[in-house]
Formats: sequence, C-alpha cells, structure tokens
Amino acid sequence: MEPFSQTTPGRLLLVASAIALLAGASYVLAGSLMALAIGFPIAVAMSLVAAGLSIGEHAVQALIIVTLGPIALFLFAVGVGVSAESHHAWAYAFGVLGVAALVASVRGRSDARAHGGAEVAPALRKEGSR
Repeated sequence: MEPFSQTTPGRLLLVASAIALLAGASYVLAGSLMALAIGFPIAVAMSLVAAGLSIGEHAVQALIIVTLGPIALFLFAVGVGVSAESHHAWAYAFGVLGVAALVASVRGRSDARAHGGAEVAPALRKEGSR
C-alpha cells in the first residue's frame, strides 16, 4: 500500500494546503484580500474532494481530514489575522511552508523498483538502449 502522501487524495490535500498557505502569505505581504477570498474556498473544496476520494482505501485519513481540517483552517485564519496585524514575519514562514507543500506534492519517485514497481516495459525502451 502506498503512503498517503503519494496517492491522489494525499497530493490533492498537499496542494490545497499549499494554496491556503500561499494565499495567507500573499494577504499579509501584499495586502491582497482577493487572494484570501479566492484561495481559501478553493483550498476547502480541494480538501473535501480529497476526503471523498480517500474514503475507499484510506478511511482513517479521511476521518482525520474531515474532523481536524476545519479546526486547522480556523486556527490558520486566526494566525493570518495576527500576522497581518502585528507579526508580519510569520507570512514568510507561511510562504516557505506553502512552497514546501507544493514541492512535496509534485515530487516523483526516484526509482520505481525501489518502491515495488516494475521495470519499464521493453516495448517502451528505445531500440539502442539495451
């Protein structure tokens, strides 16, 4: 069984987290309320889709997303508000965490055989590379 972060719902949840973090950072650093108005609803919708997709194989993770997701988003919204009012340096941490979540969502497997995958089919290899 694949780790949750390597599945489609896991990657979708990482992208949703990255969108929320980057929207919060852009609000604090650039004063762009539109980033929050667009970014947060998109992040919430993507999280709900990720929870729905993970119900079949990853029921525990789906339960965690559904129960802790709203609490985490509320606490993050409070953190963005505090950062906007007095602690502007927190926005850089939000941005770094957002970029890290994006990188984690798009990172590929370095070696398919190390993760239990098969070698590339011989028909897909170039003729001269045997």
